[in-house]
Amino acid sequence: MKNIWRQYGRILAVAGLVIVINSIFYGYSLLPVLAKKDIFWAITATSAAELILFYPRRGLKKWLRRVQAAVYLAAAFFKLAEMIFFKQYGSYDLFSRVRQAKYLADVVGYILGQITAPMICFLALSLFFLVILLWPEKSQAGSKSGSHPAVSEQKQETENGESKRLLPTGSRKVRIAAALILLAAWALFCRQTEILRSIEVYHALGGSAYRAAVGKSGAAGSMTENEIQQLLFRNYRHQNEYTGIGAGKNLLIIQVESLQDSFIGQSYDGKEITPYLNGLIKKSFYFQDYFELLGFGNSSDAEYVSLQSTFSDTELGAYEDYAGTETMGLPKLARSQGYHTFSMHGNTGTFYSRQEAHARVGFEQVYMGESYEQDEIIGMGLSDESFFRQSLPRIEAADRAGKFMGFMITLTCHGPFDMPEKDQVFAVEPELQNTTFARYLNAVFYTDRVLAELMAALEERGILQNTVVAIYGDHHAFANVDPESSKYLAKFLGKPFDFDEMMRIPLIVYVPGYEKQVTLENIGSQIDFMPTLANIMGWNDIAAPMFGVDLLDPELSRDNIVFPQTYMLRGSYITDEELFERSRLKGGAAGRLIDRHSRVQLPEENARPNYEEANRRIETAQQMYLHNQVMDSIQEFHFLLDKKGEKHYNQKN
Repeated sequence: MKNIWRQYGRILAVAGLVIVINSIFYGYSLLPVLAKKDIFWAITATSAAELILFYPRRGLKKWLRRVQAAVYLAAAFFKLAEMIFFKQYGSYDLFSRVRQAKYLADVVGYILGQITAPMICFLALSLFFLVILLWPEKSQAGSKSGSHPAVSEQKQETENGESKRLLPTGSRKVRIAAALILLAAWALFCRQTEILRSIEVYHALGGSAYRAAVGKSGAAGSMTENEIQQLLFRNYRHQNEYTGIGAGKNLLIIQVESLQDSFIGQSYDGKEITPYLNGLIKKSFYFQDYFELLGFGNSSDAEYVSLQSTFSDTELGAYEDYAGTETMGLPKLARSQGYHTFSMHGNTGTFYSRQEAHARVGFEQVYMGESYEQDEIIGMGLSDESFFRQSLPRIEAADRAGKFMGFMITLTCHGPFDMPEKDQVFAVEPELQNTTFARYLNAVFYTDRVLAELMAALEERGILQNTVVAIYGDHHAFANVDPESSKYLAKFLGKPFDFDEMMRIPLIVYVPGYEKQVTLENIGSQIDFMPTLANIMGWNDIAAPMFGVDLLDPELSRDNIVFPQTYMLRGSYITDEELFERSRLKGGAAGRLIDRHSRVQLPEENARPNYEEANRRIETAQQMYLHNQVMDSIQEFHFLLDKKGEKHYNQKN
């Protein structure tokens, strides 16, 4: 009897350990997005399955025990990877990134910076369970070495000579059957709650199956040809008071790493966080309700969406998914107007295949990290200060040769935001010491400073006086699914850190000769960047398909809607007045609909029209780019113009 109670105690202790491990895993990752009852169900099912599959049983051969331990160890590290991935993307769909593993070596530092105390605790407890799994118990008195009286199916002699099981646990077949049932139930739960798929049917089917599915429905998707033409070419030849105010000037676009609008105009402990940008806004166009619009390509998708005015695909990132597509984006618009085009980045050109991709989309010269002296490394690579300094002679040469369109991508303000001691200018309160929030303050202040130095150098050389400069953030710095980020950002801002705060990035456009502060409160996103800049530069008479609108045109942008598809599931949307987050538990248009100003919950059925429009537009864009039909849409538009007897611009190559 004593042995029985001892073994029951051991079972309870091991079960408790497994439950704690899974509670950390699910509680840390899914608490922001799932109901507590669903998390409880997930913890229970996973713990039961793991106990059945991995409970340390005696009588197993050594090699089988090692296999069991290896499988558990692999599962533990996979869970850890999922926790890190969820913190960054709000999704468990790590499989969607398998083909991006080639970039892993370049972001090891960033990944390590994402590891938090709960993750370390999870890993430590998992390794402790692994020790229990491998460590054999001492042989029981009177039993054979290697036997386990409570858990195995062996029999022992009682005092009166009768044999009995000390703790009947069922046959091996029963255990296997129970495990399969639990795993099947768990798979069904994952499918229903979309834990393993963040992009609706795309990841449920897999990329190739999805492409086959959309291919059957035709490249037009659920929109008619007439609707597509009206949507894509609504910016063509439109006019407003800002049309052409930058005509004939150079265009310099600077995409700033992790520049989040939450910090623009803010101070910490009496010190401005972005003093230069705050001053620049006073003589520029400032779009303060402007959003990122990414796929899974992050910074590279920010580039593609901004320069092509389309929705990204959601497998590898737009540069790779749309590699076979001929485009007509901003670089090619500039070239059609006689501009020389170039792009610059301090990181390697193999990352996101930028060296090849930039040439494909219309940049005549591509200067990547291989063409820079890597003389000062901060974080992921070449410091922004060195990058700007080494880029200046090239910009000067381009300016002497004629009109140019340049595209610069910064790098230093990249997580985990570790800065040299000389650039740590903010003294934070004790509870913020060594937090991502504290590190970001110093990183974004540094970026603001070197931007000021670049602009001053351009002005000193007489270039800025004839150059339109557009500065925007590529994506957020903090994710609201990260408990630490949500806590500190909510405290810093004095309001909840929801998606419409998390995904908001600044867009600042400086136009020499028009140095007035124009603050735009109407909603927009990176998909609207190209039409807005094309209007400022006076390139509206060129037929180019754009899913976005000119944000400076009150008529075109009046009912503008932002349609995210990663951190918020496809079908979600943000308008001037509403935020709709599609549910991860239910299908269709179910989800959370709130008033953005009062934060009051609204009837979710009100979201259906915009939910359906989100799916129509994203599907149309992805099909058009996956099937290389961008130039076909332009030819069709010209055909319709000819049919109406209208003249149109003959594009130059």
